[in-house]
Amino acid sequence: MVKDPNPEIRRREFMSGGWKVFNVAAFLTLGGFLGGLSISSAISGYPSAMYCYECRRCATNCPYGWDPSGFLIAARANEPDVKMISRVRIENYNRAIGDFQPDRFLTIDRLNEMDPLMKVVIRIRKDKESDRYITLRVKDAVGVYTDKDLFSIEEMKSKDAAYLCPLCGHCEPTCPVDLPVRVYIRDLKVNSVFGEGK
Repeated sequence: MVKDPNPEIRRREFMSGGWKVFNVAAFLTLGGFLGGLSISSAISGYPSAMYCYECRRCATNCPYGWDPSGFLIAARANEPDVKMISRVRIENYNRAIGDFQPDRFLTIDRLNEMDPLMKVVIRIRKDKESDRYITLRVKDAVGVYTDKDLFSIEEMKSKDAAYLCPLCGHCEPTCPVDLPVRVYIRDLKVNSVFGEGK
């Protein structure tokens, strides 16, 4: 391989004409996007959401199966309808929370009222050798499967997850940047919007 004696000239030739326009447009788009995120997180009332780099350490301690960084992503975008990973085992959640707070007991109909496009996991075959599961939207499970077939939730909106979250606080100690995750969840839990609302 022959070393280019004039790399600076080649670079200037490359960055002329259409490539120059493309490079400037990409730079402005990226700057606008990142600037917009800081503005939307400030409008939500939580500019500290920008510090979350989504390492997912908070998710390792959640006993119910949520990924709490989803709440921070929602606060950063000031959008409570952002979908987040929610691997909540229905039987465990209903035993721990639903028996004590009947308004949070999870059934197919209740999940359908919250968000018909929520992804749930349904157990379609139950035997001693193996269980079979399918993932579908909860609106497709209504009237077809029973609450006994409902195995877990796979994905839901941040505002719905905040409503169901018991605020146990297991997500906060593992955060490497010490973000107050429960404050974000609590604010979303009150009226399904951040801060004073949109």
